[in-house]
Amino acid sequence: MWSVESNATLIGVPEITVDVSQPPFCVIRHPNQHHTEDFEALFEHLRAVVAPGSRWAVLVDLERMATVPTAGVRESVSKAILKNIDFISEFTVCEARVTSRPLMRGVLTVIDWTTPRPWPVKNFGSGVVAENWLRTRLLAAGIAAPERRVWDVASAVSR
Repeated sequence: MWSVESNATLIGVPEITVDVSQPPFCVIRHPNQHHTEDFEALFEHLRAVVAPGSRWAVLVDLERMATVPTAGVRESVSKAILKNIDFISEFTVCEARVTSRPLMRGVLTVIDWTTPRPWPVKNFGSGVVAENWLRTRLLAAGIAAPERRVWDVASAVSR
């Protein structure tokens, strides 16, 4: 179930937060663990909150994830992305994922190899560096970004 709180939208338990309050940044904060149905619900929700024709830099905060996703969850991520690739491609300019855990970045790289995307995607150990990369990609696409830092906001909420 989704509810609105402080311009952010939350999904069930475990909680996935989607914040589109600072366009063109879409900040997705993941919980400490996932279930296989979480990703389909995430994409269904994005369909409801992302306006047609809008373009977003997606900042994915994985800092709360305590464990590496199981094989079943990794498979569900890949399937959900492939099922929704046309929709995601319509609004995604670029995607940066943040986790300070090297093993998690490695797992994300494997998911990227098995589920390539038509937009630039990169994994980072630092949210500030990830946001700077997103800002550079937005500028290259001719899209202005607000001066206010989104990672400072994201990191304050996620911890």
